Amino acid sequence: MAELLLPLDALADRYRLTVTLDGVDVGLRCYWLPRAAGWYLDLERADGEPIAGGVRITPGAGVAFPGAGEGVPPGQFVALGPDAYSRDDLGGQVRVVYVEAA
Repeated sequence: MAELLLPLDALADRYRLTVTLDGVDVGLRCYWLPRAAGWYLDLERADGEPIAGGVRITPGAGVAFPGAGEGVPPGQFVALGPDAYSRDDLGGQVRVVYVEAA
């Protein structure tokens, strides 16, 4: 079972990147919501078409995209780090890995 550390960081409050996971190109839109004091992810197709969104990065839990259908890689997203975190912790203490399906 292979894990891939997603290249997320806290350099900007909002950004998008494209990654290939289990052979599927997907876009990840990452953003900080100050009122909720948390980082969130949207999952998109590589062309930017939304698949699912508004998922909070909660360390110690899977990052599930409810309602997501076609275009979702078959593996799992998992958040790692301390329960309480601040904006600057993403990419340091708080990480998101993708666990390949195979």
